[in-house]
Amino acid sequence: MVKKFYIHFYIDIFNEDELNRLRNEIDIIEPSGQSFSSLRNPSFEKEKVKKLLFSIIRENLQKLNKDYLLTSLNWLEQESTSNETSSPSNVNDVKKQNESYRELFKFLENNTEIKLKTEYIAKNNLEHLHSKEISLNLAKQISSGNIRDKNYISPKNSKFITIAEETILNVETQEFNILKLEEEVGAENTLSVIGCYILTVYGLYSKINYDKFEKFIQAITKGYNRENPYHTDLHAADVTQTCLVYIKQAKMKEILNLNELDIASLYISCMVHDYKHPGYTNQFLININSPTSIKSNDIDVLEAYHISQTFKLIRSNEKYDIFSLMNNDEYRIMRKRMIGFVLATDMVFHFKQFEYVKNLIKDYGIEKGKNREKMVENNEKLNDLQQQFLEIIVHACDISNPTKPFHLYAFWADKVVAEFFRQGDKEKELGLKVSMNCDRLTTSLPQSQIGFMNFIVGPFFNSLVEIFPELSFLSDNVKDNTKKNKKIKEEEDKKKEKKN
Repeated sequence: MVKKFYIHFYIDIFNEDELNRLRNEIDIIEPSGQSFSSLRNPSFEKEKVKKLLFSIIRENLQKLNKDYLLTSLNWLEQESTSNETSSPSNVNDVKKQNESYRELFKFLENNTEIKLKTEYIAKNNLEHLHSKEISLNLAKQISSGNIRDKNYISPKNSKFITIAEETILNVETQEFNILKLEEEVGAENTLSVIGCYILTVYGLYSKINYDKFEKFIQAITKGYNRENPYHTDLHAADVTQTCLVYIKQAKMKEILNLNELDIASLYISCMVHDYKHPGYTNQFLININSPTSIKSNDIDVLEAYHISQTFKLIRSNEKYDIFSLMNNDEYRIMRKRMIGFVLATDMVFHFKQFEYVKNLIKDYGIEKGKNREKMVENNEKLNDLQQQFLEIIVHACDISNPTKPFHLYAFWADKVVAEFFRQGDKEKELGLKVSMNCDRLTTSLPQSQIGFMNFIVGPFFNSLVEIFPELSFLSDNVKDNTKKNKKIKEEEDKKKEKKN
């Protein structure tokens, strides 16, 4: 059955200050004899509001010589102002019409001149358009309180996004600073704000129950141990935001033909991937015969624990069942995706994942992004490709600290080594062999980081960038951070020489 696409209009979001701001920011063409300010009149009939706003869009399209999009606009206007569908009966014509819808909304969302107006208008039920991704400006309108809808974001998280408005507007870019967001909204709210933002901009409320999601993500946040130096809910928020950057900047959603379930499972997996992490490594838990390692038979000890505890939470109380809107088939797909994504964060799979990426590059002749579309063209095993590639993306985000600007990288590097040293101290206390890089008396932070970047992170991300050159800044940051660590190591060595 072909889905019908509608535009929903809201009169109560407009106020005089907002209208004036719109006039100042955008060259608004108002139909002759009508005014935007009339929208504030409660007696103004909703159907007239619809006609007015459609007229505004229509005249802007004509001004920009986009007449070829007017047919799509007319279809949408007919559907939104009557109970009759304008969808044609012929299958080919239906496909043509739906493609026209996508093209229209892609244009409206990407055109800065009329972006804000269309965001006021096209804000509901557009999750069915796979090419439709609500832009940062919509989040700004939501966060500023001009748009408020229970299907989008709660007053609580709206308040936090308002507080951190300038910071959150960079959330899809490499300029985003997770530490600044934490400072502005509080550590206990950072993951929740990131999570609610993502579900909002992707319009995933047809799959994920928003009311339950907020309760769920709050419970997940509390399940992270903030006494851990590194594996906390802030790390989870950072990994989630990093994943958002990769997907958006490299247009992976479009290139890999990802649907709503793929996107939802991907981001929720990032949020929960270290849920209830004890702050010690898999090998440490195996060495002390912990109940967690025994239960998992020493295989993917923590990763299996994180995802099983997540689903245990979801099933423990109806208020946490974020998948309640899904049918059984959708739930099974979601669960399978998430299990794979979280298990993939076990470092034992790193070189296997690295080899997989290199083989993709070789098999499809990919060079600086060229030919990457061949990965999905006529691929009978597209679902498997999506699964494996997204597993790699989650893993990449999990080890992405060296790919960030130095001030953020240095923050995370200090946290990682603090957690390693804590484990080393515990190993000494228990009479166990101290794990690599966990002895605070012998480990050189810059040296260990140089090795990590040269042999693990650098080559891995260079391969990813070969497929997605839009992410070249990741490799650039690794090179920059390696150079800076070498200088720090040189200074460290000079100090040792002076002491000797």
